[in-house]
Amino acid sequence: KCYHWSSSGIGGYELQEATSKQANTVRGTKIILHLKDTADEFAKKSRVKGIITRYSNFVQFPIYLGGNKINLQDPLWLMDLKVTRSEDKKEFYKFLTGDILTPQYTFQFRLDSPININAVFYVPNIQYLAATLHNRDPMPKVSLYSRRVLIQHHTTQMLPYWMRFVVGVVDSEDIPLNLSREMLQNNPLLLKMKEILTSKIIRAIENEMETSRAQYSLLFRAIGLSLREGIMHAEDRRGREEIASLLLFESSKRKEDDEITLNDYVKNMQVTQNEIYYLVSPNREGADNSPYTEQLKEKEIEILYSYSQHEDTIMPYLEEFKGKKIVSVEEYINKNLDVVKSKSVEGKSMREFANWFEEVLGKTKVKKVELSNNLKKQPSMLVISDLTKTRQFLQNTPEIGNVWEYMTATLHLNPNHGLVRKIDILRKKQPDLASLIAEQVYYNSLIAAGFVRDSRFMLPHLYQLLDKCIEDSTKSTIITPD
Repeated sequence: KCYHWSSSGIGGYELQEATSKQANTVRGTKIILHLKDTADEFAKKSRVKGIITRYSNFVQFPIYLGGNKINLQDPLWLMDLKVTRSEDKKEFYKFLTGDILTPQYTFQFRLDSPININAVFYVPNIQYLAATLHNRDPMPKVSLYSRRVLIQHHTTQMLPYWMRFVVGVVDSEDIPLNLSREMLQNNPLLLKMKEILTSKIIRAIENEMETSRAQYSLLFRAIGLSLREGIMHAEDRRGREEIASLLLFESSKRKEDDEITLNDYVKNMQVTQNEIYYLVSPNREGADNSPYTEQLKEKEIEILYSYSQHEDTIMPYLEEFKGKKIVSVEEYINKNLDVVKSKSVEGKSMREFANWFEEVLGKTKVKKVELSNNLKKQPSMLVISDLTKTRQFLQNTPEIGNVWEYMTATLHLNPNHGLVRKIDILRKKQPDLASLIAEQVYYNSLIAAGFVRDSRFMLPHLYQLLDKCIEDSTKSTIITPD
């Protein structure tokens, strides 16, 4: 028998045995849609084709429109990519992204338990990411299918938002075809799929990184900010450490551009070492010459270098990695201060010099000047109880101007440095010039600590210092330290 089903589309339907006229069709089902006057766009061939191509492009039976088959794309995620033609893989990637270049990485995951999953993911090339990743509101580009039928285009449910540098397709037979957009939100099945796929993609990228560190290093330039975003939004320590394993750093023990991971660092740690040390600096030269690294370098302890200001936020939030606490070099210095005792005659003389330095700078700049054994090559450094948080405050509140006007810092001087000793001699002969130089030492320490956003404020002082040097040069004073 043949049955006739009809509905006005407002909630109900009628089902009855078909008349002979209604039953006049070939075997199968014949569907007739009656369009409202306001919906005539759905009678246009281009509109119908667009809908079919978007939602049913990969169904296993052919779909014809005007006598032409229109679902021509094969479901690549159901094939074995190892034996799939490279042309087909490129064509599918182009279908997903519109990008004609080759993707950086291609991953395929096929699972039957605990959830049925067939997925193909791409990490696009650097050029594509540079053009799309950091748009104002970049959309995730992962589409969700069930039995080859599109459930949601560019879904936000399959991968975390920070992983928006990944594009692809996820298909699962466990997802019902009638799953509504409302049911997609916080669906336990999708949440589990999201957890599984996120972890698998991280491990897959890590494997690629180990295969070709140089290739991954280029990609890291594009996705580094996204990875740090992921660390900040990870739900637990395990998730944070998973993502952190993809971060790259330069090292005090390696040449420039020879980058390592946190895993590399932990493997190379000294036997008695329990902490991971890092420094945030604008560049390699600044890191190599930082006064905050001297004590650790003397002990031959490796230091991670980062040139991203975001690390001041990320590393304290990460807190530890593989059971090793993550510590900034400034924090290490604060816990291991070694101040010169003034018991000897020379020590008392240098303490007097430190007091003079304090008077020159005034309490608005520093609360105290100390002579330090921590310094070996650099003449000075600023010590603050929590330098990293102070630097974060500076980055997040540009409107406050000079942050050092709001902080209480101690200036540490290296009593064995030639410049410091020359200033001590000069203050007794040319106190005005010595005072200007002392102030410049303080400003240089601000720069080394990362507190100077715009160094142009120093120009008047530098001109004054140069003027004084030229003025006093006629006196031909030669300064020689003892």
